[in-house]
Amino acid sequence: MLQFTIPREALLPYEKEIRTRLSNKGHRGLIDNLQKFFTDSELLRVIDLYRLGSVDHRWMVYPYIDVNCRLRSMKTIRYYVDGHRARSNSAVSSLHALLKEEAVLPAQWKEHRCVFGEHLLRAYPNNPVIIVESEKTAIVCAMLFPSYLWLATGGCDRFGSLASIKEYLNAHTTYILPDKGQYNNWCRDTQKYKIKGKVLDYIETMDVENNTDIADLFLSDKRDYYVEEFAKYIDNVNITRKEAGKAAIDVSYAKSKDYWYMILVNILPFALIVLFFVWMSRGMANAAGGGPGGIFNVGKAKAEVFDKDKKNKVTFKDVAGLEE
Repeated sequence: MLQFTIPREALLPYEKEIRTRLSNKGHRGLIDNLQKFFTDSELLRVIDLYRLGSVDHRWMVYPYIDVNCRLRSMKTIRYYVDGHRARSNSAVSSLHALLKEEAVLPAQWKEHRCVFGEHLLRAYPNNPVIIVESEKTAIVCAMLFPSYLWLATGGCDRFGSLASIKEYLNAHTTYILPDKGQYNNWCRDTQKYKIKGKVLDYIETMDVENNTDIADLFLSDKRDYYVEEFAKYIDNVNITRKEAGKAAIDVSYAKSKDYWYMILVNILPFALIVLFFVWMSRGMANAAGGGPGGIFNVGKAKAEVFDKDKKNKVTFKDVAGLEE
């Protein structure tokens, strides 16, 4: 499980004032809906991991923090009670404009869009990366597959924003997962911006509507089926990469851990070692002639107390005259 380790003090000085406008307890549309699928601890983890907030009832705030831990922009999206995004033109906005009007942000502060979640790249240099389109998809998948860093471009037309973090992406094992209908476009853009990542066709090969993303599948009635299928799919991709000479990635599905298997895997090696030493000890005992007492009989005298009444004893008469 990933843990957020970047200190809050590393963000811009006015983050404290911004945070007073946000409330992790005020999520209505999206977070309340996600509580049907995830535990509170899972939700709190991604809230802290991505610094999520909310304002004014159903507005979700997605902070865009760059690789240097600088707050660049704050995208706000309004969601309905069922967790779906509102489709009106005013449903997507930026919090920085409102905060400028209220003098929370300085007037000279400028929005510099980056990639949602890119601040995780330096914090977790060994974790593989999967890039999706929407912020909601990133946080949903981060709860299901926590061993991956889930980043979001913030729109199908914002793939170019990955160019600014190309060196970090190329240092990770990177996968790119476009929505339905965007596969060819993102394949082209991957080559255009020289991103060393594999574009996944998982959704493109499905018989679903255009613009369907993986979060739509993971939150559907067939949620368990799609999660298991994606786990198999990405596992197969990892095997292919290993055969190509690249390190395979551990795939962990947070909802389907087999704890008995984990216990067996962790305990069995130690049990085998103990049995090996017991076997070696008994072998050494037999080799030393220790009998049932094993090596602990070494040094014990084997002399018997003479008993004159003992039967079948050998006398001088029995052996007199025999040649040596």
